[in-house]
Amino acid sequence: MKLETAKGVKDIKPEEKIILKLLVEPMERDELIRKMKKPTGEATAILSVMEIKGLIREELGEIRASF
Repeated sequence: MKLETAKGVKDIKPEEKIILKLLVEPMERDELIRKMKKPTGEATAILSVMEIKGLIREELGEIRASF
């Protein structure tokens, strides 16, 4: 599924697209934050907003794309 056509994804930001591309497979939060190459606080804020939007979810200790 293309990111642009994913259900509920209308105003996806460029950094969110990058994160979703990183989540080809589920990964631990710390590993994802390292790969994002952003300060921890900023990365955590982005991930929190993405979770609220329904783009990602955390389960079994890993973050995964929701679609």
